[in-house]
Amino acid sequence: MRQEGSTDLLELVERHGPHVPSRSIAVILSGTTALDLERLGPRLDAFAARRVAVAVLAVEADSFLPIDRLASSVEAMSARRLSLLSFLRDRDVAGTVLTSDDDLPAMLVRADLLDAPWAVRATPADRAEVAG
Repeated sequence: MRQEGSTDLLELVERHGPHVPSRSIAVILSGTTALDLERLGPRLDAFAARRVAVAVLAVEADSFLPIDRLASSVEAMSARRLSLLSFLRDRDVAGTVLTSDDDLPAMLVRADLLDAPWAVRATPADRAEVAG
């Protein structure tokens, strides 16, 4: 899994964010957990200032079989996932990270998909993780 196209996701959020109506909902769908949090923060703050509810749904790209590069280690993937979820939690932004081990059709229809993703959650290997 990799991003196609030349426009950076956060550039799109910056470009189109001001057009999202106040008091609406915006969902940021990322094909990676390797988001630039220093760039994401001000964009989330701008949404919050306009009372736009934001959710972030990220896919851990390195959990899928890499075809054009070496995958990150399990430890690096876990650290990125926990860092992103902690970052979102600190800003009261809903979010979750999906991996290749998740049953995507089943996960995407769950009503609680974005409910407190930083809480204790069993990983596909049945390990419990706590982000924060």
